[in-house]
Amino acid sequence: MKESHHLPPNLADTTSTRMLRGESAAWRTLVDVYGPVVHYWGRRAGLNKADLADVFQETFLAVSKSLPKFERHDGQAKFRAWLKTVTLSKMNNQYERNGKQPAAFGGSTAMARMSSAKSGRWLGFAV
Repeated sequence: MKESHHLPPNLADTTSTRMLRGESAAWRTLVDVYGPVVHYWGRRAGLNKADLADVFQETFLAVSKSLPKFERHDGQAKFRAWLKTVTLSKMNNQYERNGKQPAAFGGSTAMARMSSAKSGRWLGFAV
């Protein structure tokens, strides 16, 4: 993955203007630059391949519908931060559809502790 996935301000402005006009080359630029970032966020969240593909598609569909509402105010609004918010929302939708919770971290040690806590053994007594 590239170190920086930010479009330079003038490129971001011209690309978004071109996207609003429906130019497919501008959309390809957006997906080429930010697609790997969305994939990275999805993998970090523990999405499987199929769920990641759905989230990817839904994220960029939402971006295409909401782009006219995205406004830059003297460089304060960052496209990448907005994209992450959209992506996280789509991931949460995917978890709800699948009846899943986001992937937890901690591995088998954490699971054993949780199991012990449920039985009361972790507290030093049996319930």
